[in-house]
Amino acid sequence: MSEVDRARQTHGTLISDAHRIAWYFLSATGQVRDTYSDQVLLSQIIIALAKRGVTHRIRLANVAISQFGRQASFARRQLATDGLLATN
Repeated sequence: MSEVDRARQTHGTLISDAHRIAWYFLSATGQVRDTYSDQVLLSQIIIALAKRGVTHRIRLANVAISQFGRQASFARRQLATDGLLATN
C-alpha cells in the first residue's frame, strides 16, 4: 500500500469515526430532526474541518457538534421564515 493510499484510508477512518461520535451525541441529546438533511450537514461540517487540518477524531467530533448546533438552528429558522417548515 502506497503512502497516498494509507493517508486516504486514515483520512476516511478519521472522518467516519468523528461522524459516528458526533451523530451518536446529537441523536442522544435530541438535536436531530430531519435525519437526511442533518446527516448531510454534519458530513459537510466534518469534511470541511478535516480539510482545514483537524486530525484528532474526538476534537473533530466536538467542534462539529458545536457548529452543527449553530448551523442547524440557522437553517431551520430560514426554512420557517420561508414557510417551508411547519413550526409548532
